[in-house]
Amino acid sequence: MDEIDETNEMKNKKNIRGILLVALSAASFGFIPVFAKIAYSAGTSTYTLLFLRFLVATVFMFVFLLVKKLPLPTKKEMLIFFLLGAIGYAGESFCYFTALNYASSSTVALLFYTYPALVMLGSAAVFKEKITIKKAISLCLALVGAFVIIGTKFSASVIGIILALLSAVFYSVYILISSKVVKEDQGIQSSAFIILGAMVVYGIFSIFVGFEPPTQLKGLIAVILIAIGCFLGAFYWYGDNWTIGCISCFHIRARCNGNFFGYNSFRSAHSKFDNRRFIGCRFLSCNHVAK
Repeated sequence: MDEIDETNEMKNKKNIRGILLVALSAASFGFIPVFAKIAYSAGTSTYTLLFLRFLVATVFMFVFLLVKKLPLPTKKEMLIFFLLGAIGYAGESFCYFTALNYASSSTVALLFYTYPALVMLGSAAVFKEKITIKKAISLCLALVGAFVIIGTKFSASVIGIILALLSAVFYSVYILISSKVVKEDQGIQSSAFIILGAMVVYGIFSIFVGFEPPTQLKGLIAVILIAIGCFLGAFYWYGDNWTIGCISCFHIRARCNGNFFGYNSFRSAHSKFDNRRFIGCRFLSCNHVAK
């Protein structure tokens, strides 16, 4: 009995740590549109930005992997992870960062965060996961809150909207596949090869399209911060698809805080109230996770 209690306690601590790490990663991810705008203003292109982002992240991940002396995946697993990054993660990143050129960062972020709904529907359709009434109501409340924040400030062209929604689709498929092919103890290893796959894709694009690095120091710093923010903590823990999608939506709160850097996409007379309403809905949807 004591061993069972100890095991349950360790599992609970792991879940709590995982929730905090995913939330931290989401908060960091929330500032990515701000840093991307800075990098673009410093003269870099979308392909070069994404290549540098994944290059920095790849170096960090493999150094971390070597320092920790973690076992490498099998060759088959390496190939799966590589393709997951080269197709899924690279596709999501391209659509997301390109959409920033055709829509405001707030609009792109909020359209991208329709992906929890896509993940929930995909999990039910493909993996037969149960959609509870509580999950459905909470998701609806959160999505309504998100669009209330946008209000009449929906600043985007048609192509920007399409690209933002495509990024959500790519990311949903990425989550669904990775939840089945990545083992619980392979978070760091899988992340390393997934990011490597995305880096190779954008490295090839940069060769043909042209390499345009930032011409100012602020742009280089922005690229480094984007690389750090894209993977911070999230790969340490794997819960159910709904839980990860739910917690990661705290990115929107961080995105709102990013307005203090001068990108006031969310600013309006009622934006603070609407933002709190959205976060309140998100707390409701996450309430079952803590229990």
